[in-house]
Amino acid sequence: MIKFFRKIRQNLLSENKISKYLIYAIGEIILVVIGILIALNINNKNEQRIKAEKLDTIYIEIQRELALNINRVSFLIDFYEKKDSLIYLVLNNKLAKADYIKTPEISFVLFDNHQFNIQNKGYLRLTNELDILPENFSAILNKLNIVYEENKYVTDNAQRQYNEFNWNSAKSLSDSKIWYLDFFYKNNLNDEALEYMINDPFYKNKVLDYKVFYINLYLPRFKKNAVSAYEALSKITGKKDHIDTSIYFQTDDDLSKYVGEFKINSNDARFNEEEGYNIINFEVRDSQFYCTIFGDIEIELFPHAENVFILGDQDDAKFSFIQNENGHTTGFQLFNESVYTDWSKIQ
Repeated sequence: MIKFFRKIRQNLLSENKISKYLIYAIGEIILVVIGILIALNINNKNEQRIKAEKLDTIYIEIQRELALNINRVSFLIDFYEKKDSLIYLVLNNKLAKADYIKTPEISFVLFDNHQFNIQNKGYLRLTNELDILPENFSAILNKLNIVYEENKYVTDNAQRQYNEFNWNSAKSLSDSKIWYLDFFYKNNLNDEALEYMINDPFYKNKVLDYKVFYINLYLPRFKKNAVSAYEALSKITGKKDHIDTSIYFQTDDDLSKYVGEFKINSNDARFNEEEGYNIINFEVRDSQFYCTIFGDIEIELFPHAENVFILGDQDDAKFSFIQNENGHTTGFQLFNESVYTDWSKIQ
């Protein structure tokens, strides 16, 4: 091909056809430029394809890790609900020696601690590729930043303090209580240990501190934001793996079965009948679930498990709805301030 073009140039020059030669030369230059542009375009498309494939891999990794974090925090929310109900009994002097003997886990209420190691390798990989992120990814990136910068920082910091508190609590018993060995190593509770757990005011102070530490983990807030980020990523990847989408991504029709007014079944000072606080109303708007409590306070509820909702920013409020054999909602159980109350649907 090169020899062919060279021969044309030589013929034009030998025939003294300068104008035609110039036109030919310009055409040849244009062809070369076009060839370069085509090559650059192909190269750019290849680079864009490689970048897109790299980002897709990172997106899927982040989504998988979000699912792991969501599942883990769901377990912890349920775990600390049970702990909270036991702590309520301890702090309000509602336990006797027989209770500790019958339910050994009560004696470990101060020491049983589950770790929440937030997975974030995919997010860290993404932060090293910010220069190749598409502009329309900024909204999703903001969601991920909230989860992995704000929420993770708060939770990790509280977890460190929590771990230190647990260690110091065990160490103080080890240094001062003869029964410590039998209690921790042999799981035996003697009368002295029982007396300490039932009546010692400093033990109860520590139990209250324990509750404050796990509340400061802000697990529902982390979960709410993680699910929001997961949903946004799923619209890019087309995947919804490793979590129960029927729970977290409910439509208006799915949520409609919970709509209505409910009344508390028993007397409770927190839900005063005279002021109308004994009624809670639920409604759905734009696939969001809300309850109105204490007359005019509206709160958004967030899906936690099947027929179970939590508040997005607090650890100690959970609504567990009850259905009859026909699938109709008949009531719910509210866990709030360490106490369970039962409510029935009135309309």
